[in-house]
Amino acid sequence: MKAPLMLYWRDGLKVVKHLFANPVFAPCMDLQPYREFQGSDNQQAYGEFMSTDLAWEIQDKLPPGHSFIGMISASDKTPLTIGTRNKEMHPILISLTNIHAGIHMKATSHAFALVAYLPIPKFLDVPRPVHAILSV
Repeated sequence: MKAPLMLYWRDGLKVVKHLFANPVFAPCMDLQPYREFQGSDNQQAYGEFMSTDLAWEIQDKLPPGHSFIGMISASDKTPLTIGTRNKEMHPILISLTNIHAGIHMKATSHAFALVAYLPIPKFLDVPRPVHAILSV
C-alpha cells in the first residue's frame, strides 16, 4: 500500500526574522565584519563568521550603512513516533551566522529554529542492496 509523503514547513524568512529580532541574541550578534590579529607577528586570526575574508567581500558589495545576515542550515535523521505512525523525517534547522558560535553550541540557547521536516520515503518491493544505495 502506498502512502503520500507529507512535507511540513514554515516560511524561512519569517524564521530568520524571528531569530534576528530575539533580544536574547542582541549582545551575541555581529552586524559588521571585523578583523582580529594575534601574536607577535600580528597574524590575522579567524573565529566567528564575521571575521572571515568572505564576510568582508560580501560587505564590500553592499551600499554604505547596510549589513547582511548569513544563514546556517543543519539536519539529521529523526524518528517521529507521536502522530506520524513511526515515520522518519529529516528536520531542517536554520540559524544566523551573525550569532556567535559559542551560543550556537549551547542547545538551551535555541539559536537553531525548525523550518521544515523532510519525509524519508520507504521503498516498497526494492531489493535490499538497492535499498541501501537509495537510502544514503
